[in-house]
Amino acid sequence: MARSLLDKVRALQESVSGRETSPLPTDDRDLLGERLDGHVHDPSTELLAAGFSRIETPFGHCWCRTTPFDVCTRHGDALFRDFLELEAGGLSRLLGSRLDIGSVRFYDTETNGLGTGAGTLPFLHSVGYFAEDEFCVAQYFVDDYDAEAAVLYAMESNHFTDGDAILVSYNGKSFDWPLLQSRRVMRQLAKLSVKHLDLLHPSRRLWKHELPSVKLAEIERHVLNVEREHDLPGSEAPARYFEYLESRSFDVMEDVFRHNLLDVCSLVALCVKISHLIDGVAEASGGRTHLALATWFDAWHDIQAAGIAYRNAVNARDADWRSFWLYSLFLKRQGALEEAASIWTTLADQAPGQPEPAIELAKYYEHHVRDFAAALAIVEKTLNQHGVSPPLAAALEYRLARIQRKLAQQCKGAGWS
Repeated sequence: MARSLLDKVRALQESVSGRETSPLPTDDRDLLGERLDGHVHDPSTELLAAGFSRIETPFGHCWCRTTPFDVCTRHGDALFRDFLELEAGGLSRLLGSRLDIGSVRFYDTETNGLGTGAGTLPFLHSVGYFAEDEFCVAQYFVDDYDAEAAVLYAMESNHFTDGDAILVSYNGKSFDWPLLQSRRVMRQLAKLSVKHLDLLHPSRRLWKHELPSVKLAEIERHVLNVEREHDLPGSEAPARYFEYLESRSFDVMEDVFRHNLLDVCSLVALCVKISHLIDGVAEASGGRTHLALATWFDAWHDIQAAGIAYRNAVNARDADWRSFWLYSLFLKRQGALEEAASIWTTLADQAPGQPEPAIELAKYYEHHVRDFAAALAIVEKTLNQHGVSPPLAAALEYRLARIQRKLAQQCKGAGWS
C-alpha cells in the first residue's frame, strides 16, 4: 500500500525529536562525541545530529541533508512513481524540447527576504531528483554567510554537471533561478545552463479563473488534494533564519526545512497533474481549463486535439463568452465558416457590447455569402451601439462605405433602380 507523504514527514519529525539516538556515520559520531566531551559549543553538532552531512569543497565545507521517499509514497492524488511513468509528451511541449525524466531537477529555495538585490540571500537550496526506486530531496543549508560559495559549488557538482539538466520550479524563472545565478556571479562562479520549466505559467493558464490565487498553497489545496498540517508560512522563513544566526540552534529551522521539503514534493505532483491533463489521462475541471488546453493544442498545431478541447470548453456548464469566441476563430481558421457564423450570430445578439463577433459576421456576409444587404445591416447596427471607440468607428465607417459601393454595383448589374 502506498504510504502518504504526510505519514513519512510525521515519521521524520519523530526521528528529529529523538535525534540523540539517531544513527550517524562513524566519523561524524566520533566528531560529535569529541565536541560534547570537550564541552565545546559548536552548531555543527546539532546539524550532524539532525541528519546533515558535511561536504568539503574548494570553498570550505557546507551542510546538506537528503531525504529519500519510496516512489510509492503518495502526495495528494499522485504517487511519486506516477512521474516516472509519464510519457511526458505534454511536458515536452511546454518545455519546448524533449523532456528526459532522468534529467529533471526539482528546485526551490528559501531566502532571507523577498527582494532580488544583493542583500537577498537564498539560505536554503533544495534539489529533488529520482534515484532508482526513490525520490530524494537534497537540502543545502547556508548555515553561515561565508558558507554560500561552498553550497553553490556542492550543489552544482552533485546535480548540474552533465549539461542536460532540466529544472522544474514554481515561479523560479522570475525569482529563484535569477537569484541563484546572481549569487553565483557574486561568488565568482560561472552561471549554470539548464532548460527550465516553470510550472507557475501553465498553472496560471489552467486555473487562474477557478482559484482565489495561483500560489502554490492554493494549487495544492484545490488541484493536487494536498493538505498540510501545522505548516509554517513561507513568509516566516526569513525571521527563523535570522533567529538561527543569533542562537545557532537548528531547532528553529526544522519547520522551514519541512515547509520547503513539501514545496519540492508538490512540484512532482503538479507535473503529474499538468501532464495528465495535456495527455488526456485526467479530465479538466471546468470550461476555462478545457479552453486553456485548447489554446495550447491550437498553438502546437494539434488540430484534432484542439477541436476536441474547444468543444469541451463550449459544452461545459461554466462556458463563457471567451470560450465561444475563441472556438469560432478556430473554426474560421479551419474553414468551417457556416458553423463559425452561427456562433457569431449568437454572440452578437447576446453581447452587443462586444463588437468583434458582429464584425466577423459582417465579413462573412460580405466576402463569403456576398449578401451585401445583410452585411450592411450588421455594420450599421454595430455603429449605432453605445460605447464604440473612435478607432473602431472609423474602421466600421470605412467598411460601411465599401459595402455600400458593392451593394450599389450589385443593384446596377441586376438592373435595379
